[in-house]
Amino acid sequence: MRRINSVKSRVGSLLSFTKRSFAKVLNFLKYANICLIIIYANRGPTTRAFHFWVRLFAKNSTNRLFCKRACFFAHCPFNTIVMNYICEYESPLGAITMASDGEALTGLWFDGQKYFASTLSADYRRKMLPVFERTSEWLDCYFGGSEPGFMPELHLSGTPFHLAVWEILKTIPYGKTITYKDIALDIARHRGMAAMSSQAVGGAVGHNPVSIIIPCHRVVGCNGSLTGYAGGIDRKIRLLETEHADMSGLFLP
Repeated sequence: MRRINSVKSRVGSLLSFTKRSFAKVLNFLKYANICLIIIYANRGPTTRAFHFWVRLFAKNSTNRLFCKRACFFAHCPFNTIVMNYICEYESPLGAITMASDGEALTGLWFDGQKYFASTLSADYRRKMLPVFERTSEWLDCYFGGSEPGFMPELHLSGTPFHLAVWEILKTIPYGKTITYKDIALDIARHRGMAAMSSQAVGGAVGHNPVSIIIPCHRVVGCNGSLTGYAGGIDRKIRLLETEHADMSGLFLP
């Protein structure tokens, strides 16, 4: 009886392993096929076929990650191809435009700021989505003077370096500030490098597509200079004041 149970257990383990392996193979083939089709389409005389295949495959949420990777290899930002949605929000600091790929937040900008709508495709429509309702709740809480206890779901597209910098920005505590040099040292440490350019960090911070929620306004110069905010220095000051940040050592450049 024990031998039979042992055999059953081994057979079950073997079947389970086979199923997992088969699923991984199918997953790889699926990813490879999608990438090849999309990248091949991008080699044509126009980008119409490329956009068609991305939109077709991206309708399925499982395929979305594959499409993003294919777009990365094809050197074409995913968010500039798929259908985008926008919604406006009126804040105490001016009008804000929110953008989404239909599932998560992909952009949030003060109207007219530097790099406005940088991740927004030419094909978009105005539509209220659950993620916009969630983001509006977050902004209501924030501009009401309280620290929101949640974060809307985000889909960010950028270079690995940009994404690494934006992840660090998300960790800056409410009402606190750090310097561009602090971020550069953190990136260098994680990459095993002796040093990292603060200017490169400044470029990544400035291209942050989700203002306020990814708090690039909490980054200041190493000498306390309030510089480098795409939404404008006045808004940077107002945002820090909203958070009751200690600004005694900060100054206008």
